[in-house]
Amino acid sequence: MALDTTLTDELIREGYARELINKIQYSRKGQGFQIMDRVEVFLQSDVEVLAAVNEYRDYILGETLCDAISFTQDADMQSVDLNGKEILIKVQKSGA
Repeated sequence: MALDTTLTDELIREGYARELINKIQYSRKGQGFQIMDRVEVFLQSDVEVLAAVNEYRDYILGETLCDAISFTQDADMQSVDLNGKEILIKVQKSGA
């Protein structure tokens, strides 16, 4: 049996989406949010991560109880590694 280990663009984008979910969940936990708290996410990233977020937006929103993902720059954003890419992220409770 042969296993194809080629990373396609689609697999790479899916990896960014899954890792972003992990970063959002880690931030929620670190801030002491309750399991059912709704959040908003603010990102600053490159076009590859932007493409991944746009492609997997509904999946990311559903997995993280996120009401909105916005691409913007904010002074309170923290730098995180997303599969080798540095992005800026801020997670806050919805309506905050």
